[in-house]
Amino acid sequence: MKTLYPWHQLAWDISFAGCAAQNLDEFKQKIADEFNRDIQLGRTPCWTEAGEPIREGAPFENQRQRVPHITVESANAWLKENQYLETWEPVVAPPIQQPTKLDESTLATPAELIDAFEKWGLKRDWFKDLNSRKWLLNARKKIGKGQRRRSIQPLFCPHEVMQGLVHRVRNPKRLSVETGWRTLEHKFPSVYNKYHFNDPRDRQGD
Repeated sequence: MKTLYPWHQLAWDISFAGCAAQNLDEFKQKIADEFNRDIQLGRTPCWTEAGEPIREGAPFENQRQRVPHITVESANAWLKENQYLETWEPVVAPPIQQPTKLDESTLATPAELIDAFEKWGLKRDWFKDLNSRKWLLNARKKIGKGQRRRSIQPLFCPHEVMQGLVHRVRNPKRLSVETGWRTLEHKFPSVYNKYHFNDPRDRQGD
């Protein structure tokens, strides 16, 4: 059995692919109405999604539970018989991109970040008002959740927090580039391994 497509894909694909000079909505509806009429009456070959032939036709009220499917050949034969000049070539939808799974081994809680960077100016209160510090808000990769018996801490990217302290925070304890990378390497080795190629200390001897 050849590849099957839901019957309504014919009207959508043709109207958007080759009918710019016409009213697309009207043209799509015209094809859909005529094609579905013949499907209901059993005048054009169609199949179930599982590939079983629907020989007796497919009444409209049954189509939600058993959507008629067509092949490219059966659809183009119908177009030719009904004197449409278009040829149907199914438009393949792009694959759905799955969200990238967070690698929590390269993230840290506020407590872990405070332990590493508090002496360089990172303050506990900042995590209670992230909207006032966009760089810290952007470094948050997982939102925390409050629960009845225990809470789930938010997770931040230590590399981005370090970069923020180096480049964005102005205070007497401002973190230097060298100290920032040294702290990242010692406190968050898995994070450092991910970003070590950007470590400027590695290029000082070049």
